[in-house]
Amino acid sequence: MDKTGITTRSNPPQYIPYLMKPIHILHIEDEAADLLLLNKLLKISDHTFHCTAITNCKSALQYLSEVEPQKFPVVILLDLMFPSGMGGFDFLEAYAARFYMHHHRTKIIVLTSSALKQDRKSSLEHEFVTEYWTKPVSLMQINKIARYYMHQQIRADE
Repeated sequence: MDKTGITTRSNPPQYIPYLMKPIHILHIEDEAADLLLLNKLLKISDHTFHCTAITNCKSALQYLSEVEPQKFPVVILLDLMFPSGMGGFDFLEAYAARFYMHHHRTKIIVLTSSALKQDRKSSLEHEFVTEYWTKPVSLMQINKIARYYMHQQIRADE
């Protein structure tokens, strides 16, 4: 991880299903244990992922504004709770205003320790937030992301 809080990692595939392209994930998370868990799950998954991890929302918005359009993430895993600075809800508002119009296929999955019904409701009010998962993330959830995007890619290639 460099001083901006950005870590980029690609895992080699165990196998690549026919027509399956790597799935680019942006993981916005400040807890080292949660970053490590996701990386381990991505490694043992049967799918190919490219994961960029960023430890705060402000740096994540900066990254999204600078990334090449063809490298824009297809999935953003977003924690809601950060010890200081911009939080997950602020990120959702900024994403809606700055990026959603041009990247409407990108989906955000809220991955948080908050089990509050109001947090869930507020998150899912954004049409680009497709899931609300409480930590810890599981291999089954990672594979769900891959199955959805593999299906999307096959449909797009038809």
